[in-house]
Amino acid sequence: MKFRPRALYFAALLAGCAHPGPAGSARDDPHHPAALSGEWIDLAHTTATDSMFWVLAPNGDDGSLEIRVTDTKVTEKRRHYGRWSLEGALGAADSRLCFVHRPGRQGASCVEFRLERVTVDGRSWRHLFLRRYQGQHSTRDRELVERSG
Repeated sequence: MKFRPRALYFAALLAGCAHPGPAGSARDDPHHPAALSGEWIDLAHTTATDSMFWVLAPNGDDGSLEIRVTDTKVTEKRRHYGRWSLEGALGAADSRLCFVHRPGRQGASCVEFRLERVTVDGRSWRHLFLRRYQGQHSTRDRELVERSG
């Protein structure tokens, strides 16, 4: 059998590009778990014509999406705020959700949270409840529900 370095190279390349597996698997990023990633509707700041979403990206980026609806158009505005991460194990009593709005300049602001599923009219959504979240103008509990397609 003839040695083929090119075949070995491609095999190694493909093995390195393998998909890490389904969300929640043993290879899921413990600091940015898929269970917390996504677009979350901020119930306190959403109306029929102005929707505000928290965007917790799988790579740890923290941002927002605002959608405004008028009679003539729909506009979207995205912002990037900083980074988010999970401190502790998902589901553990002492786990906290942390946000850094000025990486390298400020430390993380961490809050207790509860993640659960709610069912309405036979449909199930993730529900995220943040305790004492420190916003720009006030500190209060925040309630978020996942955005569905």
